[in-house]
Amino acid sequence: MGGTLTFLGIESSCDDTAAAVVLDGVNHDDLGDHRPGIRAAQERQVISPLAELGISKAGVRARALAARSRGLVCRMLCTLSHRLRSMSATCSPG
Repeated sequence: MGGTLTFLGIESSCDDTAAAVVLDGVNHDDLGDHRPGIRAAQERQVISPLAELGISKAGVRARALAARSRGLVCRMLCTLSHRLRSMSATCSPG
């Protein structure tokens, strides 16, 4: 199974250590495979929060779907609210 690793680097410039925290998207399912890149990342202290929390590929998908659904519901409610405000502004008491 081919794929790409996406790294997010966050550098701390608040102090004089110039410490950096690097996170990757490795999940729990990836740990059973032979992946030299994962080993190299671990040797360089790259943090794999999904793997550390035991989140699988299915768990990532479920969370992404839930987040997308919440965003869709929020957009629908905002649109409805805007339309209701527009309707009440154009209606005059009779």
